[in-house]
Amino acid sequence: LTIRKDSDQQPLAGQYQCKTPGLSGKYFCGYGQMTFGWKSLIRGLAGLLFTLWLGSIVIFIISKNVKVDKVEKQLALEGINPESTQDYQKLYQKKYYQLQENLPLFYFEILPSNHCPNKRQFANYSIRKSIEDAEQAGYDCSALSDTSQLVDVKLLEKVNFSYPVFKWLGFNNQYHVYLSSLLSGNWGVSARDGVSVRTKIAGALKWTLSIIGINLILALVISILLAIGLWKNKIAWLDKIILSVLHALYSVPGFWLATLVLIFFTGPQYGMPIFYTPLYMGSSGESWSLFLGKIAPVVFCLTLQDVALLTRLIRSKLDLVFKETFMAVLISRGSSENTLIIKHALPNALLPLVTLLFNSLPASIAGSLVFEVVFNIPGMGRLLSDSIHAADWSVVYGICLMTLCITVMVYAIGDVVYRRVDPRIR
Repeated sequence: LTIRKDSDQQPLAGQYQCKTPGLSGKYFCGYGQMTFGWKSLIRGLAGLLFTLWLGSIVIFIISKNVKVDKVEKQLALEGINPESTQDYQKLYQKKYYQLQENLPLFYFEILPSNHCPNKRQFANYSIRKSIEDAEQAGYDCSALSDTSQLVDVKLLEKVNFSYPVFKWLGFNNQYHVYLSSLLSGNWGVSARDGVSVRTKIAGALKWTLSIIGINLILALVISILLAIGLWKNKIAWLDKIILSVLHALYSVPGFWLATLVLIFFTGPQYGMPIFYTPLYMGSSGESWSLFLGKIAPVVFCLTLQDVALLTRLIRSKLDLVFKETFMAVLISRGSSENTLIIKHALPNALLPLVTLLFNSLPASIAGSLVFEVVFNIPGMGRLLSDSIHAADWSVVYGICLMTLCITVMVYAIGDVVYRRVDPRIR
């Protein structure tokens, strides 16, 4: 609450002028208007960009520590293997340089003084292994450069003491190439079928976002109506039974709930074929009715669990709001029960849900994995599971990066929305 004396300044936007007993002159009172701060905006954008950059580094490090030969996988995708050609080593070395695997990993390295900088410059694994053995034996390999010969330790000097050395490797490194490719929209290709990673993720994201969006709307509407109904009726035994049932539903593991729905509601053997069988796969040009029918069991499972949580939360918040002093004042003025609930109690009760919903939205993308696998939905979860089983790491890293971007954007939007709906933190 702002109380400011009338002066040459203009009154706060949206405020009313009032005369306050005991104070001389005119004062303006009321809530102040939220101002637009360029510094806070810049800090927020800098924080988001730093998070994305740090996340890209983590994903890159993980990708380079997976024991998979990227060159060998690419050659196999092209139908080239050691049994099919006698020039496999030459083709391997050519592809090794084409994929820029010879570049250093990062902009710099901190290595012992006797170690060879950027051992990846050697395309032959045997040479890299011999250099590592020489380094472990204490020989000075710091001056070695690209060669096609195995390292002869007799030609190297042995050092008794090595110390950490910072070595700048320049901008021509694998992470810089990786980051440039991401910014340009080139996320690589799948090792299974050669399809662009962006294309595969975009197709899967359509299913997952549709499921999450419909689930969010249904869960909110059902939870609000159910919570208001429970509060208005005030039947203690019914309230306790329904809340206990909702608690039990929320406690059921997702895979078990999906299995029960799969058994009882997707086939004629139990006489309740409510949903499409998960073995049904339509064409790419299927109608919206078929599309909604296929995602219906997943939406049903997610909504059932979300309603169990949100109803209990809204119901308890309504009780707390009606115990506030301002609600007692409104009741004494003769406000109707519906007016109290819709205009005053419900908006205050829904404030904590803003943070909850925006925090749970990114988790829903990963949480839908179980339901998408059980019901054979080609969404992000199913794509992630299939890619891990097939060791298609380019797609896995692309999904991780997409999830990171969605998480950062959702948190940023949630912060803005929460500031708009709750004037107390403006």
